[in-house]
Amino acid sequence: MRTLLYLAFAASGAAGLAYELVWSRYLALLVGHSAYAQVLVIGVLLGGMGAGALGIGERSRRIRRPLLWYAGAELLLASMGAAFHPLFRVSTGFAYDVLFPSLNSAVLAGMSKWALAILLILGQSVLLGTTFPLMAAGFLRRFPEAAGRSLAGLYFANSLGGAAGVVLAGFVLIAHLFLPGTLLAASLLNLSAAGVAALVAATTPIRVADAGEVARRTPLTTVSDSGGPRGLAVLLLSVSFLTAVASFTYEIGWIRMLSLVMGSATHSFELMLSAFILGLALGSLLIGPKVDGSSSPVRLLGWIQWIMGVAALATLPVYLASFDVMAELTGRIQSSGQGYALFSFARYALAMAVMLPSTVLAGMTLPLITGTLLRAGAGEGSIGWVYGVNTLGSVVGVAMAGLVALPVLGLKGMLVAGATLDMALGVALLARGERGRWRVLRPAAAAGATMVLAAGTALGLRFDRAVLTSGVFRYGRVPQEQERPVYFYADGRTASVGVHRSGDLVVLTTNGKPDASLTYRWITAAGNPVEPLPIRTQDESTQTLAALVTLAHVSEPRRGIVIGHGSGVSGHLLLGHSSLESLVTVEIEPEMIAGARLFYPANRRVYDDPRSLFVIDDAKSYFALGRPGVDLILSEPSNPWVSGVAGLFTIEFYQRVRSFLSSDGVFAQWIQLYEITDELVLTVLAAIHEVFPAYRCFLVGDTDLLVVAGTRPTLPEPDWSVFGLPTIRDDLRHVPPFTEPFLDAIRLFDRAEIAPLIVREASPNSDFRPYLDLGADQARALDHAAHGIFALATEWFDVVAALAGRRKIRLDSYSHPPVWGLPPMRAQAQSAWLRSAREAGGSPAEIPYGEFGSALGRYRRLAQSLTVPGPPDDWRRWVGEVTAVVAALHGGSAGEIDGELLESSRDFVNRHEGPVEAAAAIDFLAGIAGWGFHRSAAAAPALIEALVGGDRWLDPALVLDGSVVSYLKEGNPARAREVFELLAPLSEGPGREFRNALLQAHIQEATERR
Repeated sequence: MRTLLYLAFAASGAAGLAYELVWSRYLALLVGHSAYAQVLVIGVLLGGMGAGALGIGERSRRIRRPLLWYAGAELLLASMGAAFHPLFRVSTGFAYDVLFPSLNSAVLAGMSKWALAILLILGQSVLLGTTFPLMAAGFLRRFPEAAGRSLAGLYFANSLGGAAGVVLAGFVLIAHLFLPGTLLAASLLNLSAAGVAALVAATTPIRVADAGEVARRTPLTTVSDSGGPRGLAVLLLSVSFLTAVASFTYEIGWIRMLSLVMGSATHSFELMLSAFILGLALGSLLIGPKVDGSSSPVRLLGWIQWIMGVAALATLPVYLASFDVMAELTGRIQSSGQGYALFSFARYALAMAVMLPSTVLAGMTLPLITGTLLRAGAGEGSIGWVYGVNTLGSVVGVAMAGLVALPVLGLKGMLVAGATLDMALGVALLARGERGRWRVLRPAAAAGATMVLAAGTALGLRFDRAVLTSGVFRYGRVPQEQERPVYFYADGRTASVGVHRSGDLVVLTTNGKPDASLTYRWITAAGNPVEPLPIRTQDESTQTLAALVTLAHVSEPRRGIVIGHGSGVSGHLLLGHSSLESLVTVEIEPEMIAGARLFYPANRRVYDDPRSLFVIDDAKSYFALGRPGVDLILSEPSNPWVSGVAGLFTIEFYQRVRSFLSSDGVFAQWIQLYEITDELVLTVLAAIHEVFPAYRCFLVGDTDLLVVAGTRPTLPEPDWSVFGLPTIRDDLRHVPPFTEPFLDAIRLFDRAEIAPLIVREASPNSDFRPYLDLGADQARALDHAAHGIFALATEWFDVVAALAGRRKIRLDSYSHPPVWGLPPMRAQAQSAWLRSAREAGGSPAEIPYGEFGSALGRYRRLAQSLTVPGPPDDWRRWVGEVTAVVAALHGGSAGEIDGELLESSRDFVNRHEGPVEAAAAIDFLAGIAGWGFHRSAAAAPALIEALVGGDRWLDPALVLDGSVVSYLKEGNPARAREVFELLAPLSEGPGREFRNALLQAHIQEATERR
């Protein structure tokens, strides 16, 4: 029976932590992830548990069958867990649709939102708090011998279950069952615990005696040393409260510190939380034999508290060493599924290395305090009092650490303060518990050592800011401050923000991850005449184009919102439009705004312009209260693998965003194509697809996507004249002109062009089915990329444009690409330069870029081969040269053919009676380049037959793409399907799965239409 109860309580602990994880996710959908919202959720949860423990603790002695009551509490928890999801949907739906709009006050609506969040979990939290006192009372009545050890066993079982529950829920249940299913799984654990407890209760004789009879079994002879029973109770309950304050200071500090080492992903947080709870479990297990047998438990508790504080200080040098460990680990982990499992295990081990010594000692305190009070005759009520007071101390610890200590003292200062508190408690306990000649000497020595250790650590241990902002979890390298100067560093309430120099870049980081950067040239160009040069960094490109491409879709914007401040450049450029009357920047972390001032004057309007307003809030919370009439919303949050950010890429969030927009308003969403997969990007596109009737996508950075969506059935064509507005033109005078061909080139696809794939293949990312949050951390750790979507911008034959019949015009004459890192812009510039070089007789005045010179050399060789009287030695190699030159001459455009080259090449084949496949290859290239699909469809069979027979004249992927598009455009989806089935197995390369899925979806759609 004893083992069954331990197992039941372990299951209860697993369920409780699963609930905590899932409830936090749910409530974050309502109140956001700001520091205040996090404190609210944890405060309500722990406060409710404390109230429940205190309430039931006083009554347990009057309960005849506490195990039966415990079973009832678990049964109620199971019912409430199963009902939580529908209750949340109904209550929040009513709040959004009826309550908030009827209040006509943002303040009242905000208060109602927080009140609703409290009501949603308060009842369950109170119930959770009753479970330990009830289980402990029932257990001790059934097994009154060695009560202290039994209590320690219960603490161990419950904590061990909690540690396992965090990992089980975070890595398994949510991934497979999603949030509603995880709640049901936790409910089943509650049901199993209830069943075991009811079974044991049914076979246990009714005992009315108080469990405090353990005082007669293991009497405590030193009560008088602590001021009698009442004095002992006051002392130990005070320690229970204050040590919880210190412990949660550690927890908040360690999680924030380790986020700089491991990354601030959701899974990192879950691993850290599990490691913390595991340490508590091990401490409970180890202290068990001492609880009943110690002759001076107050003195023992004093030494545990003091050593715990010392161990907490010792975590700081261990923490600093963990950066080097992570650097080594990042370099060794292979990019594979097994690699991610190993990486997760290593992160768990790293978290335990930092946390375990202190948490093991922390886990000893509650069993020892409770057992001591029971031995002193305090009775069953002491169980609830110790547990409840400790839980309420946790609430205070969370609030003090997150809202006061962290921003005021910083990470190191906060840990030192928590450790000093624990050591001070140890000194106080030693002063009460020591006897004889050591009564004064040992407490005095401990007090002196406390001051020396605390001051020495605070003053002598240096946190190198270059190390803290290194992003070692991404780059596998730990720089030193002398090689990477740090200009700004602050531990904010939600993140640690830094600004450092890296070569010619000024970089803004959040928890070590770069979130924005600018070159010194960009910063100093403001107000100074400089030579126009192409943008060379991804962040500068993204920050510029995200803002201006969005503006190009709104004729006369009045009100705008930016989600995520970053460098502030996007907001600065938006404010360059004279019709904009207000621009609200929603930023969760105030230190981001402070750090970004180092990019001034490149972002000066967001700080100086009276139209600019900052709102410190989580975007999820801000958009919970509808404010219709906004003309543009630009969402540039951090990467979705960062904890909490993926919630800004869901159906539900987009529905709230749409409620803000005016009838002609647009919403723009940045999505990175690095550290992610095509499948994950499609879940975001599918969410946008569900909410917005029209959208289109642009490549705005080297690997950055911008989705522009509108509320009307059709999205207006972009008006690129915004780049010529006087203020914006002045902002961009250090960059070559953004002309229409360059801007058209970065357009990837519209809704209609991607819809067949989304409808058939993609599941939308949702608050309750968080595909992005679940997969983004693994994609980042394994350095995946959305190769398939990115290839739409890099392949010279634009499959999507051809399917849509949307032409992309070429540059009339050469000019430098405004953004070097955007392949379509670079291809446009190269194509125009090659044509100008050809018109100059093949001898241009200068070669601006090395790769342009290589393309010219290839073109010259091909032109020379066409004048040779005899055939080439190798026709396949010659066709390869033609293909490469065609790609160089047609890159960045669509439906524009360089007929002179291709016709000359075709004549050359005819003149020398070249192979049928060579003639077919030239015809095929001409057909897909100029959209003469009848010609490419006629040429395809010879190339396909050759490929199937192992004879390769053109890249199988190009033949597949061109043939399928040609047959679809010719109205022959059946033939397109046949070709796809033949060539898809032969087509390889990064992102090929995505391209094949897109083609297959278009084939299916065309077939269904017939």
